[in-house]
Amino acid sequence: RSIFFLMIRRPPRSTLFPYTTLFRSYQQMKQKPFEMSTYERNRYNSMVEECNGDKQEAFDYWLRWKIKTDLFFFGNDILGWRNACSKNHKRWRVDPKLHRWMAGKLMTKEDLLLLISRLHLKTTWVKLSIVQDVLCDPNIRIGLFSTTTKLVRRELTDIKRIFATPIILRLFREQIPMPGKDFKNWEKSTLDEIGRASCRERV
Repeated sequence: RSIFFLMIRRPPRSTLFPYTTLFRSYQQMKQKPFEMSTYERNRYNSMVEECNGDKQEAFDYWLRWKIKTDLFFFGNDILGWRNACSKNHKRWRVDPKLHRWMAGKLMTKEDLLLLISRLHLKTTWVKLSIVQDVLCDPNIRIGLFSTTTKLVRRELTDIKRIFATPIILRLFREQIPMPGKDFKNWEKSTLDEIGRASCRERV
């Protein structure tokens, strides 16, 4: 599967604003439960039965399932991107209609060419899609390409930050090893991959 974004001219300045990432805590999630469709509610109730009535354990199972199957929910609700806004707090950064559509396209298994103007968080959602793919299949291999190694390092750091989000570490603790201070526990394998890629580029 390949996804390409074609950059077109930037939108008017009035539509641009800085991007800030916020995260919801697990306590906030319990205090403000997510809205569930009838299907999702029935699935949650089935999970409660499977967990012998343990609603917290069932809720964790439901969250894992939802994160793996709904990219927009992952970013908008779990990571709290819906709260990202401009510095003057006058504009929201995530457009539910646009980014729900974009997330849906990123979850398809077919090759795509999407035409979206700059500064609409395309790279941000692609990185989240990579995280989702790894959570669904820890053995998957994904190619992340850019013009320079430095840019790839920066994108990999962002991806590691998503993996290191407390709620993700807790929900997927069997899949994600603890990162350690400054991602020290993850550093060697990442640098090895970058090093091999750099050698191939020079060859």
